[in-house]
Amino acid sequence: MSASIFDIELVKPDEQMLLYELSESGAYFEQLVSTADELAGGHSYEWKYYSKKSGWTLKVLSGKRNLMFITPCAGYFRATFTFGDKATAAVLASQVSESVKHELLAAKRYMEGRSIQLEVGSQEQLSDALLLLKIKISS
Repeated sequence: MSASIFDIELVKPDEQMLLYELSESGAYFEQLVSTADELAGGHSYEWKYYSKKSGWTLKVLSGKRNLMFITPCAGYFRATFTFGDKATAAVLASQVSESVKHELLAAKRYMEGRSIQLEVGSQEQLSDALLLLKIKISS
């Protein structure tokens, strides 16, 4: 079973398929990407199939800059953000939930920064994702 609900390499998903699979959480996805649009002055999507294990992932970009990765799941999605040192400090000083801060601090630090993956299937989880997106765009 892959991480993404879309796991067949020959079937590239589209937004209609995504919203169908996300069900009620589709509204959270739409709010997240519309916020990216507002704050970053536009965005684009790029579907990527990395492997059978990960399945299809949606890259959300502003120009050539990666804002986040969306991994579609049944009824929810996972949003992945990567933060450099300055942005990590901004996350730790923000109103994001303590569990997210703890997870970010525990994440291994790579050259490009620390990555955090949030499940988004509720309003509370969306609030954290929106805060992380705002920090990502402003950093």
